[in-house]
Amino acid sequence: MMFRDVTLDEVLKSREERSLHRTEVRKNRNRAVIQLTLNTPGPRKNSLMIQNIFQEGLSLLRREFAGQIDDLRADSTSPAGPSAFLSLTGDPENIKKTCCRLEEEHPWGRLWDLDVYDGDDRALSRSGSGLAPRKCLICENPAHQCGRGRTHSIQELLEKIGKLYREHRTPIYKNEL
Repeated sequence: MMFRDVTLDEVLKSREERSLHRTEVRKNRNRAVIQLTLNTPGPRKNSLMIQNIFQEGLSLLRREFAGQIDDLRADSTSPAGPSAFLSLTGDPENIKKTCCRLEEEHPWGRLWDLDVYDGDDRALSRSGSGLAPRKCLICENPAHQCGRGRTHSIQELLEKIGKLYREHRTPIYKNEL
């Protein structure tokens, strides 16, 4: 697989495709859907490191929701970044809380974006679930505040992601960076 920088048009097209995939996954079902993507700043949205972080998130979701998943579709080849959609049974609010816990507790959890949609395709929010906003990857401020204000450079964010990855990767991942 060839990894390259992605264009804005490709990112926008990918968002539209993800919305269509999410709709397709829940088609003819009244199920919750988890959409797994990654928080990757800058123009490079896919690499071996990103693939490994994505696969870890997908494996964790499979383990956490074993027995509840009735459809799973994943695409790890898009230059706009990997994505997965899991249709599952269970209360969407509890699923959202579990996903937030995974984002908070796993060393790479801050890099995952685990969006949960209810049976009517409405996104569930952290605040709607009574949870605090996500913290910035670098400082303790809310992530959306730093993102909007561009408080940290892309280089700072990429360095932090690389450091997190190196500190918590398993020995099977070699030469990914």
